[in-house]
Amino acid sequence: MKNNNIEQSRGLKRVLFVATGSVFLVLGVIGIILPLLPTTPLLLLAAYFYLRSSRRLYTWLMTHPFLGSYLLSYERFRAVAPSAKALAITLIWVTILLAIYFVPRIGLKIMLFVIASSVTIYILSLKSLTKEQAEELEAYRQQLMEERRRKKAA
Repeated sequence: MKNNNIEQSRGLKRVLFVATGSVFLVLGVIGIILPLLPTTPLLLLAAYFYLRSSRRLYTWLMTHPFLGSYLLSYERFRAVAPSAKALAITLIWVTILLAIYFVPRIGLKIMLFVIASSVTIYILSLKSLTKEQAEELEAYRQQLMEERRRKKAA
């Protein structure tokens, strides 16, 4: 992502953007476990607000061991690693099937099943990240991590 030309906010706007980004980050992480929360859009919103308020937080998010590569692949290529697709679908179905087991009403069970099916279809419809794209993303992540190390050392 070419983000060198993004102007960062100052003062109260910066504080509000950091807080908003943090709220979206927390909701996105919760969405990993609860399939009713849309993880990817929430994490992308966190990245958006961090990019415009704190280069440090943006770099932290994009170099995060679990979230970083997922976000970068979606942000740059609108693609997801096949392993991330498999993990997402597995988590969705495990949590939905548990919920269906414990929910007493048939209408809610049907609704949960339809939601899980729809999300599964959406995930499967996303492009899969190619090996070349994965290598490019890893080089970019390394660049961000080096930038992060340099700033810590300074």
